[in-house]
Amino acid sequence: MQEQLRHQFGLLVHDETPMVRRSSANNLSKFVKEMPATIVIEEMIPLFQHLASDDQDSVRLLTVEILIAIAEVVPKEQQSSHGVLLTALRSLIEDKSWRVRYMVADRFEKVCETLHLSHVPVLIPTRLPKL
Repeated sequence: MQEQLRHQFGLLVHDETPMVRRSSANNLSKFVKEMPATIVIEEMIPLFQHLASDDQDSVRLLTVEILIAIAEVVPKEQQSSHGVLLTALRSLIEDKSWRVRYMVADRFEKVCETLHLSHVPVLIPTRLPKL
């Protein structure tokens, strides 16, 4: 049953209508918080990546909260092996839309806290000045 629900949610994430994808992005962070880390890594991170590369900035800006939720659920030692989160964060920091960059800047303290301070120096020297 849970697997079917995750599959159905995945269909919503990939929907052709931006409003559906926005709503999915808005709720994915809540969904992630209720799952074990293994499912988050295997199933939810790909959904996050899809939303983070959406053509609508109104969808991409919502992925900052998803990134935070994933970082809270996935253990610190597994985050290093899944550079996906840092790669996605770099993309969000460099996003062409000011709204997305603003959301990253607004939630940057929480992002740094959940990704753990050892990752922050990787971002600051070359990426942060673009904000």
